[in-house]
Amino acid sequence: MIYAQKTVGRMLEAAIASPIGPGDIDAFIQRVRMVVLAANEPLIAAVRMEQCPVLTAEDAEQYSVLIKRDNPRVHRVGYLLQRRGSPEAVQFEHLIKEGNHPQRKFFYTKPSIRAFLQDELTPIEVTRLDAFLAADLTKLG
Repeated sequence: MIYAQKTVGRMLEAAIASPIGPGDIDAFIQRVRMVVLAANEPLIAAVRMEQCPVLTAEDAEQYSVLIKRDNPRVHRVGYLLQRRGSPEAVQFEHLIKEGNHPQRKFFYTKPSIRAFLQDELTPIEVTRLDAFLAADLTKLG
């Protein structure tokens, strides 16, 4: 399952969750790129990866290229990962660090990602962030 959408203000909502199939990461990258390129100002993004499987080496490389290329177009990005130390989390921790953006951080709890993002959001964006973080990933997209 992949999901990427800008629903309100500057907030980009994105998620990758099992199951993902061939071509899903490419489709995700294309959706994110369309949203980022259409934005009038740098975005604030919440990315839910807590149900994302380990990516193939090829998919991980494509994702790495995406986040490096989009650095100037995003102001702040919070990633919600699986439990600390899991193979999935370790892979995304590495990709996020490699992206070299000081306002791109990873978290393991919903309250911590919310705290990181909320200071940059308007009240209506915070309300949407709360709804996105509470959403059942299987019902997105």
